[in-house]
Amino acid sequence: MTISSLTSTSSDDLETSNATIRQAKDVDEQDFLRFRPSYHLIAPKNWMNDPCGPCYDEKTGLYHLLYQYNPEGATWGNMSWLHATSKDMVHWAHVNKTPSFTPQLPHDCKGVFSGAMVPHGPRGEENMLTAFYTAVSYLPIHWTKPYHWGCEKLAIATSTDGGQTWNRDESSVLLESPPVEHKEDVASWRDPFISAWPEMDDQLGLPRGKYLYGLIAGGLRNKTPTAFLYRIEKEDLTKWKFVSTIADVGLNHSLGKASGEMGRNWEVCNFFTLPRQSPQTGKDAQYTLMNVEGVGKDFKSRHPMWAQSSMTKSKDGKGVILHPFKSGILDHGSLYAATTFYHQHTSRRILWGWITEDDLAESRYDQQGWSGCISLPREIVPLSFENVDPVMLQHSLIAPTFDFSKADQSSTTGVKISTLGVKPAEESAALRKGAEYHYIAKPSTAKLPINSRNFELSFEVLINKESSEGGVSICHDADGKHGVKVVYSNETIQVIREGTTSDPDVNTSTITVPFAPLRFVDGTFERLRFHLFLDNSVLELFVNDRLCITTRIYWQHEEAIQTSLIRNSGESNYQNVQIWSGLQKAMLDEGADADQDALGIDGVAHL
Repeated sequence: MTISSLTSTSSDDLETSNATIRQAKDVDEQDFLRFRPSYHLIAPKNWMNDPCGPCYDEKTGLYHLLYQYNPEGATWGNMSWLHATSKDMVHWAHVNKTPSFTPQLPHDCKGVFSGAMVPHGPRGEENMLTAFYTAVSYLPIHWTKPYHWGCEKLAIATSTDGGQTWNRDESSVLLESPPVEHKEDVASWRDPFISAWPEMDDQLGLPRGKYLYGLIAGGLRNKTPTAFLYRIEKEDLTKWKFVSTIADVGLNHSLGKASGEMGRNWEVCNFFTLPRQSPQTGKDAQYTLMNVEGVGKDFKSRHPMWAQSSMTKSKDGKGVILHPFKSGILDHGSLYAATTFYHQHTSRRILWGWITEDDLAESRYDQQGWSGCISLPREIVPLSFENVDPVMLQHSLIAPTFDFSKADQSSTTGVKISTLGVKPAEESAALRKGAEYHYIAKPSTAKLPINSRNFELSFEVLINKESSEGGVSICHDADGKHGVKVVYSNETIQVIREGTTSDPDVNTSTITVPFAPLRFVDGTFERLRFHLFLDNSVLELFVNDRLCITTRIYWQHEEAIQTSLIRNSGESNYQNVQIWSGLQKAMLDEGADADQDALGIDGVAHL
């Protein structure tokens, strides 16, 4: 559960509004639509944040995604869950117009915080959904504040009608508090995640497949961020038994430049295995996903990140400790609260995240009547590269994030290295139907055939000693002004937003991220592959499937809709340019022009 800066006061003190599209007198329709994206999953109105409970139900063919929602206004508060479903992961409809869960029971009277979901009953019942969430009964809660024991509980809810209605009552609490052995040092404890973990079975000496495992994210005050590991009876998901905390990395630990800082507290933690043998452990690569708080000199920054770890028994022999030896940032921009699910039907791990409104002053949220959206689905993949120059293994941007053996460091021939990658899920291609398409093998001019703020763009840049920069200027005017520049130069990727607006309520600072293209033993360099999605104010950028930057652009100049490749003093070699202009709308149930043919009488998308 991501907690806004507004949590310094209780939810009762939070200012709320009744802003609604085309209904509320205090929200102008032009204000509502000015920066609103069209092909991202988004709430009908008001504040939204963390994606919760992503899963796929093979029996119905539906993807489920719930998210944190404030039914009372466009700023943080009254934390509830709204529920959307999809047949293809990119076209969505809400199950109900009202939240599935709201703060109404004694144990969750102050908020229904983030959690997980499985597409069956707690004892394996068919035709049922089971949600696990953090029930909050006291505010404020924050890792910087004294912990109020018992303010966070693990609770369960079930549905037998596809999420139309949910069953939960005072008996729904599964865990009353964090483990009592951490009563004196717990800093936070929330955001349950549940999955099988065969490698943890092995580490604990248990038969594979008998148990599932749960993680509840948090931290130990002034000691370390961590997650609390629970063993769950596979035949009865209401039985959670504490095993141990899984990390003892200390405060603000980092493995190196550009590999991410592990901060002081974790939110929304996942674990997963990728079928790639690690040269350091000799086993399949083990990963944890953490949304990290308390980053930086002032401890106010945050980011989603991953860590590859080895496992050992804890000192008392009863639990397990993960030892991170490689790590990286999942997104260097405004995406947070990333979470995943394993798509068993296709053997893929799919990630979603919350795209924040942090670059717009909070005082403006109620004026536009909404805040935030959900990212396009992303796939987490293992990336491997062969014939890499072994000198690269000493590079400060490569060593902390790529997996390789010690022997590789002294090799005189090309080596194989691996890392974790993130790319747009293939399902995003469904948004292209009906879009205007252009393919340019080798562009002869800088200007691209784009005249809108709704497009997908991909292109390649060949890098060599004579040509070491390249990029694109997005949505500039006829004089080349007011655009956003996405540029690679001197081992950095920059998103330069200066000039897009003079509005003092908008952050237009440049985002600069270190990025080193790989060099191979034959002297050639890894080509740069840019893949961008622009959806009005939302920009999602992927570079070589191993760097992501999501950011917001609050455009001021309506005439600035042209896009061009950047040609500097050294002629950059661009090739394989692909453009899709006019991607399809994501929300099938939004607005007067909602696609009624795609909506069933149950309000669920049927594509």
